[in-house]
Amino acid sequence: MVLFDYQLGKCSGQPLIATGVVGQANPSRLFHIYDPSTALMFHIDTGAEVSVITPFALEKQCPQELTLQAASNSSIATYGKKSLTVDLCLRRSFQWVFVIANVTLPIRGANILCHFGLLVDKQHNKLMDSKTNLEVKGQPASQPALCLTLLPSSPQNAFEAILKDYPAVLQTSHQQSVKTCNHSPHSDHRTSHPFSY
Repeated sequence: MVLFDYQLGKCSGQPLIATGVVGQANPSRLFHIYDPSTALMFHIDTGAEVSVITPFALEKQCPQELTLQAASNSSIATYGKKSLTVDLCLRRSFQWVFVIANVTLPIRGANILCHFGLLVDKQHNKLMDSKTNLEVKGQPASQPALCLTLLPSSPQNAFEAILKDYPAVLQTSHQQSVKTCNHSPHSDHRTSHPFSY
């Protein structure tokens, strides 16, 4: 339905309509696919920036500085990285370095999907390979999406670390004076802002 605005002579466009069922939670947009080579069930989550696997008990003893953040703003601890070769029955294997994170199930995020040209069909819970034109059907998941993102480590970058070592650089104690010959009220002795040149 397009509404026409006679006053402006333009189409006002489509109104934004949000749909949902009252009293029911939205279904998860995740689905999972089993990898027979590693015996892992991978969640396919296009909202996750990184791909992660679950840690073993021994790996949990060595937490790392890298922290992940979930969509709920909760921090997720990491325990390093691990290279895995994954087979999703698409006639090719996918070698990737996964972040070992404190999650309940392994997640294949947007980084690995994009790198290998894997397309997600959420409507039919399928993962399609753009190179082999094969697809694998997954099973719907009931868990909510984590939407993992990387949290910047502290300090955020090298420049911030340098500035913390030299705090005097950021102090604005410099003043510049200008004297003029004319004694009108508009040309008296003035000080300028330290960064006005």
